[in-house]
Amino acid sequence: MKRLILIAAVIVGILGLVSSSAFAYNINGSLDDWGIDLSSDARYYLNGQSPLHGSANYNSDDDADIYHGRLIGDHFQFVGPGWSYYNYFDAEAMLFDNDATYAYIAVVTGLPKAGLQAPGNPYFVPGDIFIDIGNNGYDYGIKYDDGKLYSYSSSLGVYYGHDVLSPDFTAADPWRIVGSQINATTEFIYTLNPEYTHYVMEAKIPLSALGLSGISHATPVKLHWTMQCGNDDINLLADYNPIPEPATLSLLGLGLVGLLGLRRRTKL
Repeated sequence: MKRLILIAAVIVGILGLVSSSAFAYNINGSLDDWGIDLSSDARYYLNGQSPLHGSANYNSDDDADIYHGRLIGDHFQFVGPGWSYYNYFDAEAMLFDNDATYAYIAVVTGLPKAGLQAPGNPYFVPGDIFIDIGNNGYDYGIKYDDGKLYSYSSSLGVYYGHDVLSPDFTAADPWRIVGSQINATTEFIYTLNPEYTHYVMEAKIPLSALGLSGISHATPVKLHWTMQCGNDDINLLADYNPIPEPATLSLLGLGLVGLLGLRRRTKL
């Protein structure tokens, strides 16, 4: 029987490692633990990369760099629906993953937290991260400036496209959440220093604050981000995947002990 208990303990330990430590992300603005390499400012560099963990969802749209442009010396590049000045107005990548307790989100952009003014344009700042649980309309948002989680009641549209004199960038809507702050302990960082022109927003949110705690089946989670001007945006349709809590794993281990013990008695 001692041998059976040891075997069950080893199995539970392995399952525990798979369900917890494999999904631990440090909210520090480095994407090394995601398996995403930011060590180049080359155009399209982030496209085609794969996250380290198979449970993580990843989308990239790395269309700009500091070298190319429409004309020699102007450094404006089309990123859709508008243009990026150098790499500043490029929405480059987005990631999502979860463990048994938290959801993790990361966004990569060329736009600094303080915003930027391109030649011939107003001064524009980043936007908030929008979260849609169930892919049926936005439910929450993380404000880029204070890093807090808010419930969604309405939103603001991008600068360009809301009057007859502007190009239509409304495909990038929305950029700013309007709602009430949720009292939840979240971690958030918007890096102040770029890594090869890449700035990173990274967040850790309790599943309970997103209404995902206790859901036992895979659930779609849609993420959206753009900037105030709406020159570029990025979206990700990800999956919340339920992971057993340690207590559940303990019950599984006890069940294994019972099954192994029953098998041993049957053989006797």
